[in-house]
Amino acid sequence: MLYCTHPYNWSSSASGWARIDEAGDIICGGDDFFGRGPVWDVAASRITCRLPVPRIGVFADLPALSLYFYDGAECLRAHDTHHHGVSRPRGYSCEELGWL
Repeated sequence: MLYCTHPYNWSSSASGWARIDEAGDIICGGDDFFGRGPVWDVAASRITCRLPVPRIGVFADLPALSLYFYDGAECLRAHDTHHHGVSRPRGYSCEELGWL
């Protein structure tokens, strides 16, 4: 299971994971295994989707593979002076960006 955490407040996030082992015990891999990044995803970085790669064609003989999609945000604050009275240089954004 993948889940989203907010380690500092609602405007920061990371992803954690947990699973149930064969004995039925919950194994937690940590609340920040996919932590926030250093630039455009410094405020938030969350895994949003898992896509298992079908084991056909060139993938037929490989171990099970998955693609993980995530989104991130540099900051969660508007950077124009009309809404918050704070002027930010280009690059400060409340836009969430996706990645793979």
